[in-house]
Amino acid sequence: MRFGRRLFMLLLAPLTLVGCKLYEAPIYQRVATKSDSRAVKVLFIGNSLTYYNDLAGLVQAFAAHEEHPLYIDAVTFPLASLDWHWNHTKARQKIAEGDWNYVILQQFSTAPADHPKETVEQYERFAPEVARVGAKPIIFQNWTHEGREADYDRMLKTYREVQGAIGGTIAPIGEAWRMCRREHPEIEMFEDDRHPTVAGTYLTACVLYRVLYGKPATGLPVEIKGLKLKPEVARVLQRVADQVQVVPVGR
Repeated sequence: MRFGRRLFMLLLAPLTLVGCKLYEAPIYQRVATKSDSRAVKVLFIGNSLTYYNDLAGLVQAFAAHEEHPLYIDAVTFPLASLDWHWNHTKARQKIAEGDWNYVILQQFSTAPADHPKETVEQYERFAPEVARVGAKPIIFQNWTHEGREADYDRMLKTYREVQGAIGGTIAPIGEAWRMCRREHPEIEMFEDDRHPTVAGTYLTACVLYRVLYGKPATGLPVEIKGLKLKPEVARVLQRVADQVQVVPVGR
């Protein structure tokens, strides 16, 4: 049975069994519109790792005072892989609307470790759609489930193969998570065995800010309306985000 069909069967199970919230209401104020000529326009395609704790809104909040603020839209679905998005959501239609600068593609959770070949193929399907509208792909590097630390090297290998195949930039989110859990075990990153706490989302947002703007995360806001995170913890997470290497590929 193909990975996409296995995921379909999983989606038929009650979501409470896998501990996944169906959606996340916006937490942070949106500061730019798609019609804003100054805005950097970003589309997220992903699942609960993307929408938990309003990741998109937090990244926008970080960029609120940039000369070119962010406009972000998203197509997300619980437990979805890129294969699921290709076949069952409006992800392709949303990309085709155009006027995107970046499209952030997030694969299903541990699929880069468990299904590397299928993961590369799924990214390769989306890449021409992204290129057709003049956008650049950003590869959202997942963290793994709690207790599966051995996944990280396999996942990194898969993401490098994806980058070699489609170009774009890897957002080294998984590497930042691995570093944070190793060097700062006092910071709780997991809400359950896979979903991020606010701290986990904050670290993810810091990495994405670095990728989008090419600037350090250190010095980003630590007090934002709606953010439930101690400022001292936020500053540690900023420093962690700045320690991981971002390797863009011109393509």
